[in-house]
Amino acid sequence: MAGDFKVHNLLSDPHREYSACEVAISAPYIESAADFSFSLLNTPGVFTCFPFAADDRHAVPDPSFVTSALAPVFSSWSTRLPTTGSDHVPIMISLSAPLIRPSPPSLNWRKTYWASLTLALEQLTVPNPPPLSTKNSLSAWFYPHLSAVAFLLALHTPLKHHSIHSKWWWNDNLSALH
Repeated sequence: MAGDFKVHNLLSDPHREYSACEVAISAPYIESAADFSFSLLNTPGVFTCFPFAADDRHAVPDPSFVTSALAPVFSSWSTRLPTTGSDHVPIMISLSAPLIRPSPPSLNWRKTYWASLTLALEQLTVPNPPPLSTKNSLSAWFYPHLSAVAFLLALHTPLKHHSIHSKWWWNDNLSALH
C-alpha cells in the first residue's frame, strides 16, 4: 500500500522532528502494518517531494508497505526518475521474479505397463508384520517393502516428457473447469 495519507513517521524520515500529534496519528498505521507482517519499502531518509518554494522542506512519502508474500520478490525502491512536473518525483519499485523452475519429473500413469507390473507385484513377497510391534519395529518392516513397491511402480511406468509450457500443478479437473 502506498499513498499520501499525511502519515508521517520516523520509519520513513528519521532526520525529521515530529510533533506528538504526528506520532500519535501515524502510530496505529505502523502498528497495524507490523501486526500483519508488512515490511517497509521506503528507503529511510530518501526524499521524493521537492517543493517549489525554496524555504519549504523536502519530504519523503508516507510509509509504503508490502505483504510478507510479496517481500521475497521486492528488489529495490528508488527515486532515480525525473520529476513528473509536480513537486513529487516518481518512486520506482523493482521486483525480481522468482526463478521459474521446470516441472519436476513425474510418472505417466496412463502409460504404465500393467501386465508386467502385475506380474512383478505378484512375485514380490511381503512377510507379515512383527507381532506386538513397536513404532520402530513397524517402521523397520514397512518402509523397505514400501520402497520395493515404489521401485516396481517406477520401473514399469515411464516418465512424462515435460516442456517449458508444462504446469506441474495442473490437473484434469482444472482443465474441465477451464
